Amino acid sequence: MHYLYAHQYDSAIEQFQKTLEMDPNYGLTHWYLGLTYEQKARYADGLAEFRRARELLRDNVTIEADMGHLYAVSGKKAEALKVIDDLKELQGEDSFRRITLD
Repeated sequence: MHYLYAHQYDSAIEQFQKTLEMDPNYGLTHWYLGLTYEQKARYADGLAEFRRARELLRDNVTIEADMGHLYAVSGKKAEALKVIDDLKELQGEDSFRRITLD
């Protein structure tokens, strides 16, 4: 995470990949790798990592929100809006605050 926050994305990718070699089912690493790929504008790779993280870390709405952000910055407005709609639906199931677009 240090490399990600320090904007040293290539080093972050290298470290996350080493972690996944040790444990390919470590969901947090897939999530963080997705965030790193997003910063490098490697959107397809980022989305693949977010999807894998979502499989491993079920019921994590933050991953869904991060996927929505990736869709938005990559120009996929319809997909981003779909994520927002999905998150709004969840607010009735749990104690999420209202999500609005202003």
